[in-house]
Amino acid sequence: LLDAYPAATPPVRRAILGAAFARRDHLPAVVAAMEQRKLSAAALNAVQRTALLDQKNAGLAKRARALFATLKPVDDATLQRFVTALKAKRNPAAGQVTFSQHCATCHRAHGVGFAVGPDLTSEFRRAEETLVRDILAPSAVIVAGQQPDADPAGRRAARCVAKGRAIAQVT
Repeated sequence: LLDAYPAATPPVRRAILGAAFARRDHLPAVVAAMEQRKLSAAALNAVQRTALLDQKNAGLAKRARALFATLKPVDDATLQRFVTALKAKRNPAAGQVTFSQHCATCHRAHGVGFAVGPDLTSEFRRAEETLVRDILAPSAVIVAGQQPDADPAGRRAARCVAKGRAIAQVT
């Protein structure tokens, strides 16, 4: 199953991880997939990370710890660069195109897009800096009831924020 993970859709990826974490004897295969770069350490949620780090098998836990050590939170300089871009002139038309091309494949907002990930319709109520942080590091904060999935769309959206300076229009 883990071999299929890179090409799978977000719902299938969640199912693959669910099956992989359903039994402790599958966990060595999860760590091996991470080591082989078939599965990103960032794709795992906090519960899954804890399952690997709290292993009775000290060697497996050590390998997992080394893989998770490579994850870097959004540094202040990167965050500040994107927050500064928010102060520039906005282009709602470019924001709509950006959302359609990079976000709508997984997110809905105001009736546009697909409900694979969280619906973004009410996100305009949140502080823009928080939105930027969530786009740059989608699995950094886990909200109750949310299954975080650090997919590449978050990274694409972050690049679009810098280019189009349209974060307020894409949410």
